[in-house]
Amino acid sequence: MKFHGIIERRLKNVNQQENDWLSLMLSSGNMTKHQIIDECCAMFIAGSESTNILLAWTCVHLGINKMWQDKARDEIFEVLHKENRPLVEILGRLKILTMIINETLRLCPAVPFIMKHAQEDIKLGELTIPSGIDIEVPIISVHHEKTIWGENASQFDPSRFSEGISKASKHPMAFMPFMNGPRICLGMNFAMIEAKVTLAMILQNFDISISPKYKHVPVGGLTLKQGSGAPVIFRKI
Repeated sequence: MKFHGIIERRLKNVNQQENDWLSLMLSSGNMTKHQIIDECCAMFIAGSESTNILLAWTCVHLGINKMWQDKARDEIFEVLHKENRPLVEILGRLKILTMIINETLRLCPAVPFIMKHAQEDIKLGELTIPSGIDIEVPIISVHHEKTIWGENASQFDPSRFSEGISKASKHPMAFMPFMNGPRICLGMNFAMIEAKVTLAMILQNFDISISPKYKHVPVGGLTLKQGSGAPVIFRKI
C-alpha cells in the first residue's frame, strides 16, 4: 500500500489539506505517522474485506430472487437515463439497490458478532454488567429475531427497508451490520460506495443466476462467509 507516500505529500502541503478523514488525523497532532498509517491500513482492509463478502452474498441473493434483480436493473437504467451523469454521482438515487444491499447485510452481516468491553458498570433493565466484562454482541441473531423484524425475519425481503433503516424494524437501532453510535465502523461508507458501484456495473451488463450446485452453508467466524463458496453464473445481457 502507498499510504506512506500519500502521508508524506500531505505533510509537505499541510496548508493545502483536504477536508477528509486523513487530514483530521494529520492535523490533530495526537498521532504519530506510524499510527496514522496503521489506521489507514485498518480502514482499507476493513472496507475491502467487508465489501467482498457483501458482494458475494448480494449476488447469491439476486441470483435466487430474480424479481428483485430485475427491479434493481430497471432502476439503474432509468436513473442513468434521466440523470445523464456518471454512475458514482447518482448512487444516492438508487433506492431499490440500497434496499437490496441493506437486506443482504441484515441476513448475512459480514461481521456476525462483535466484542465490546465495559469500561464502567452498566445497567440494562434488570441486568447489571460490571466494569471490566467483555460482551459479545450477536449481530446476526439480532438481525434474525422475529420479535424485531416480524415473522418473515428469515426471508429475503428488501421491501422492509422501503421507508429507510429506522422504520425497517420495531427498534430503530436493530440494524447494525457496521454497529451504531460514535464507534460505528470507519469503513462503512467506503464499503457501501464500493458495493453500489460494483453491483450497478454488474447489473447493467450481466444477468445473475445461481448454480444448481449451490448449497446455503453460512460459516461464521470473524466474518460470515459461504462455506461452499458463491457459485453464481453471469450471463452477458
